[in-house]
Amino acid sequence: MSAHLPLSLTRRLALMVPVVLLFLGTDQWSKRWAVENLQGQPPQTYFAILTLVYAENMGAWGSLGAGWGPFARWLILGILPAVVLCGLAVYALREKELGTPEVVACALVISGGIGNLMDRFRLGFVQDFLYLGYGPIGTNIFNVADAVVMTGLGILLLKNIQAYRQQKADDSLESPAS
Repeated sequence: MSAHLPLSLTRRLALMVPVVLLFLGTDQWSKRWAVENLQGQPPQTYFAILTLVYAENMGAWGSLGAGWGPFARWLILGILPAVVLCGLAVYALREKELGTPEVVACALVISGGIGNLMDRFRLGFVQDFLYLGYGPIGTNIFNVADAVVMTGLGILLLKNIQAYRQQKADDSLESPAS
């Protein structure tokens, strides 16, 4: 994706492990805090756009799949993401073309994914408690793990756009002028 010296396996692990542990710990702590302070309480709104409201999400983003049977939820929302996260970890540790931002972004996705999978396998649902919105416009209720996954995916998307633009610029320099 970017021009850089290849990162050694040791360097990749040194980048990924602390990121995963930090954000997984933050996610799990925040969910425990939400249970202790928000469960059974009315929503609390701050700065007119942030609402703290505890929710137990049986499905994925926006409760997608919440009405599926237990086996389908276990397979599609539990096992499939676990396999994808394992694949992403292998990719991040082995792909020589990834630079530091991409390795960290993969670690963010992995940590958020693990955080939600821990909920799903332990509780049968994911604990959500954050809502951003004003008036009729807003997000679904989400959690720290969701925000971390989206941040990692955003970094990967931006790095891919950057690489694509760089490749287009390089290609235009190589082709003869018309």
